[in-house]
Amino acid sequence: MRIKIMFVDISFVSICMQNISNLSIPSTCFFTYFTAMLKKIGPDKWTHFYVGILMGALLQSMAWYLLPGRPLLDTLLTFLAVVAISYGFEVVSLVTGKGHYEVMDAIAAVIGGIIGMGIGGIFIYVLEHQLSV
Repeated sequence: MRIKIMFVDISFVSICMQNISNLSIPSTCFFTYFTAMLKKIGPDKWTHFYVGILMGALLQSMAWYLLPGRPLLDTLLTFLAVVAISYGFEVVSLVTGKGHYEVMDAIAAVIGGIIGMGIGGIFIYVLEHQLSV
């Protein structure tokens, strides 16, 4: 019998706990659960995630270039833009009836956008320090 509480499969946790008590490696249980969880994510969500990474990196890089010396403001504006674009795209597909409206697509794009913001920020930081030397 499987009981799910807060997205955790209790039977899986009990198997992990038995393996831990048998002195097996506890990280193996986490890795197994994590990879099983990643396989459940649909391919369209991965597409939104990857587009979010690109969007976050480009917007963060442009914001740091256009507003130099204000990293907190740049990051806040970029985050707001990523959320607005991601959710706005889903709202447009809902209103027009073209495409498929899913909030999880917007969430996947925002998560990817946050990662992309980090990538874009690191790129600009390295670029600024290389040019100033």
